[in-house]
Amino acid sequence: MPTIRLIAVLNHLGPQARFALAEALDRVAPGHDIDSAALFEQFVRELDNISPLWQRVPENMVMPD
Repeated sequence: MPTIRLIAVLNHLGPQARFALAEALDRVAPGHDIDSAALFEQFVRELDNISPLWQRVPENMVMPD
């Protein structure tokens, strides 16, 4: 099975991931007073604290160049 650096992938997808999180937050908690960028950064930090640096993923989740 291939391995990925999940945190690096999330950071690479930063703008898209932040936008998606902001959209989800608006739908789940309309009128919220939460900074979605700060929430994303904290989410990545928390995930980094609880997950191994490298994650194994099934072959069908990775496509070679």
